[in-house]
Order: sequence, then structure tokens, then C-alpha cells
Amino acid sequence: MQIIELRASPNKPYVFMSSPPPPRPLAALQKALSYEVQGYTYSTEWMAGRWDGKEKLLKTTKRGDYYFPRGLLPQVESILQAYGIAVTRVMPVKPPKMYDLRWKGEKLRDYQTLAIRQALR
Repeated sequence: MQIIELRASPNKPYVFMSSPPPPRPLAALQKALSYEVQGYTYSTEWMAGRWDGKEKLLKTTKRGDYYFPRGLLPQVESILQAYGIAVTRVMPVKPPKMYDLRWKGEKLRDYQTLAIRQALR
């Protein structure tokens, strides 16, 4: 049984595959992770036969590794598992950013302060 590690990038909204899937699961992923662009038949690229009119969300790096947007992880996992491929997730956790939310503008008027207090209840 093949095992594919899906590793999320801590700094980018993408998930990278550790190895390419076999041809049939790869074809299923490419079909599931693409869609027809509205109005593609008016594109000169499509008219010239250089583009099929689909936006593909399963992309490859220069090294040939596959990656896709992080939000599609459940779909990719289910497709790979349907073809008998074991999937492991590596999802690094970034600590949340802390923001200073104190008011730094001009002094609020009484009715503004009252509205904020009522909204926070």
C-alpha cells in the first residue's frame, strides 16, 4: 500500500504531496480539482487549441511535486483513500498573532461610547 504524506506549508495556503500518486488517482484528483472558466470559449488561447478552458487547482512545482490549496484537503484525502492510498497529514501550527486592539484615535463622543457598550453586551 502506498502512503502519501500531505504537508501543509506554514507560510503559504498550500498543501504539498510527498510523492506523486499513481496515474488513476492522479487523473481523479485532476478532474475533481479543476473547473471550467466562465466564458473560456471566447479566449484566444482556447480558440487556438492551447488551453482546455479549465482552471486547475492541482499544480506542480518546478521539481514536479504536486500541491493544492489547503481548503481542498478533505476532498484530496477522500479521493486518495478511495483508491487505497494511505494518507498522513503534517500540519504545522503557527502561534496566533496578538494584536493591540485599544483605541488610538480621537476621543469618542458620549453617544459613540454608549453605542459600543451596548453592542458589546
